[in-house]
Amino acid sequence: MITKIFAWFLLFLSCEEATYEFTELECRATGIRANTSIQTVKDLYVFGRPVPIEEDLIIEGYVVSSDQAGNIYKTLSIQDRPENPTVGIAISIDASNLYTKFELGRKVFINLKGLAIGNYFGRVQLGQLHQGELTGISLFDYQNHLIRSCELSELTPLELPINGLGKEYLDMFITVRGVQLKASELGNSFGDPVTNQSVDRNFSGFDSECSKLGSITVRTSGFADFKNYMIPQGRGALQGVLQNYYSDLQLVLRDDRDVQFTEEYCEEQAWTPTIALSDLTELYQGEVFEFGVDSTLIVEGYVISSDQEGNFQDRIVIQDTVENPTIGIQLLIEGEELFERFPMGAKVLVRLNGLYMNKQRNILSIGIHDRDKIAGIPLESSDQHILNSQEVYEIVPKLSEFDMAAQEQGTGILVRFEEVQLDSVELGRAFAFFSGDDDGYRKLVQCDAFQTLRVFTEGTASFANHLFPKGKGSIIGVLGAVLELRSKEDLFFELPYEFCEQKIPAILISEVADPYNSVGARFVELYNAGDFPLRLQNWKLEKFLNGSSKVSGSGVDLSELVIEPQSYVIIGNTDFEAVFGIPPTLMSTYISGNGDDVYRLVDSSGKTIDIFGVIGEDGNGTNWEYSDGGAVRKTSVKIPSEMFKSEEWIISSKSNNFLINYPNTPKYAPKDYAVFSE
Repeated sequence: MITKIFAWFLLFLSCEEATYEFTELECRATGIRANTSIQTVKDLYVFGRPVPIEEDLIIEGYVVSSDQAGNIYKTLSIQDRPENPTVGIAISIDASNLYTKFELGRKVFINLKGLAIGNYFGRVQLGQLHQGELTGISLFDYQNHLIRSCELSELTPLELPINGLGKEYLDMFITVRGVQLKASELGNSFGDPVTNQSVDRNFSGFDSECSKLGSITVRTSGFADFKNYMIPQGRGALQGVLQNYYSDLQLVLRDDRDVQFTEEYCEEQAWTPTIALSDLTELYQGEVFEFGVDSTLIVEGYVISSDQEGNFQDRIVIQDTVENPTIGIQLLIEGEELFERFPMGAKVLVRLNGLYMNKQRNILSIGIHDRDKIAGIPLESSDQHILNSQEVYEIVPKLSEFDMAAQEQGTGILVRFEEVQLDSVELGRAFAFFSGDDDGYRKLVQCDAFQTLRVFTEGTASFANHLFPKGKGSIIGVLGAVLELRSKEDLFFELPYEFCEQKIPAILISEVADPYNSVGARFVELYNAGDFPLRLQNWKLEKFLNGSSKVSGSGVDLSELVIEPQSYVIIGNTDFEAVFGIPPTLMSTYISGNGDDVYRLVDSSGKTIDIFGVIGEDGNGTNWEYSDGGAVRKTSVKIPSEMFKSEEWIISSKSNNFLINYPNTPKYAPKDYAVFSE
């Protein structure tokens, strides 16, 4: 009986310690088979909480990690194949010296019933559930779940390019070639010789011509027995287990033999600007722009944003000069605490090759291409595109006139406005909201100015639920579609609040046309009834179709229009010039209202300035129907209105509708479109 128990014990724990004949019998006796895949198990994980596994599931894999050198602690990584693997996973185990039972290349089976799959610092792994948290599999229990096969295979690392690393390769045994220690770290050891703190060392990858391709972080434990070894100079292959810390990828060596540098060290080529930031505005034509790889494109700029307080998430903004800037751009980056890598004032160089450009938040934005949109550059590969020169400058915000803010919106530069204050209706509010994490907008005004300015705060900002200060003073921020603060310190409201009257713009919708003889000649006319010129920066003309309560599309951007006092502009469809003999001020196919559709004019804050028609109402048969005709504002009307007032209009239509001024009266372009008078 004792002999049988001892044989059973050996069966599960020590194939290699038994004789060859006993090992063969033992392996056949197990009869264990995997009934699911590693990927299927990883897919069970739901973000935010560990998921217990209650079914009789078994996976198999090959051990690719080792704690023999002390660099990996209480964790085992396995992958689905000894070579050309497709998936890997980590198993948290509350035990050490795992290499004595689960050496490199050992095939293991894992009985998942009673375990859980969860997240540890962004790394999906198996463990046990304890009081709702994922912990390591108990020292006394892990051998009931991890079953050591008698198969021992030679591992072949998966060879990957340094700029092709991704989370899909986590917990796999990989190798990257053409790698060397960054120049700034030459002469360092793997770890910290003095303390037991873990240390990150940065390595760069190069092609055969010493052009930089990307980078990877190598993390070494303070308990690794090779932490005091000097990192070899030279270039070559770097292999190990790919892990992550949240969004950051890091390579973990099993021991110092995973560094195989046999080639000469590459001298990193200096980055020299080849194109100015201002030139990017010339390249951008209103749609996604691809920089390509044919010629080297490098721009230089100075960081003016910071995500330290929670604004500017997943992006940094750079402008062209330290003082009196003219243009800025956004660099989209997937990562947290970007301010540590790219502090305010840092001069950075950006290699544009392989990147894309479009507008986001009304600022030229650069990132990678992802399904017809611009997405963030993964943080782990950001340094192949963005180089911090390690030079830091004091940025001087550009002093801007409040009435010029609309013209500068979208420039992406750091500006300062003086003698501004909250709109009186905003007093007593927080930067965003006192509760919740929704983004917030606050409107700033300046006495005797006709413009207003919106200040944006992300709901995740550390000051989002702080009271916006009452008073008057100066404000600093990055000017995109709105003004965005870096922190509360960007506000200097030291003067008392002043209740004052503001200059109010008087832009009216003065005519709406649906010519009977030409669909393509439809137009909308706007009139400035005020006594000062107005640039319609970030204003829009919106349309509501067939009684809908939702805006059709994104509207017509009126930013390029400036309307002088007592002057008109025309937004016309594509055939307007051919029919009327003059070009419209702005041409857009969006102008397609066919007699029952609403037009609404909104300012840069989204506020309704003027409207023709009733939102949510189909115009057919109403007192504002203009089918095959048009509507003209009476000349006595000088003030726009948020609500439609039929008495302010003279309306004609082909329709037999006696609620309007001229029923059964179609209008032909161009002859019938003279302005009606009272």
